[in-house]
Amino acid sequence: METIAQVTIALAWLAIAAVLLWGIVDGLRRLLKDDGPLPLFALLERQGVTLRQVEEVGGMREIARAARRCALCASRSDCNGHPAWCPNETLLQRAKREGTAP
Repeated sequence: METIAQVTIALAWLAIAAVLLWGIVDGLRRLLKDDGPLPLFALLERQGVTLRQVEEVGGMREIARAARRCALCASRSDCNGHPAWCPNETLLQRAKREGTAP
């Protein structure tokens, strides 16, 4: 009976490790898949927001986070026009509202 419990626990840990590994591999695949420019900068331009405005609102760390969110976005390839959903939308709206114009 103990052997069955140990095997079950080992299989559960193995499944957890497999899911974590898949997440890492998928994230790296997304990062390395497209070497072109991030759509974030074109989106900023279309919205009339500058990097300076984003920096004033959130700082350099927030710009780095926004770039990382853009690089890892699952719908990055569909971001040519106006995206239906963007993980950086709240940051862009805040920068538009609170940032000073150049």
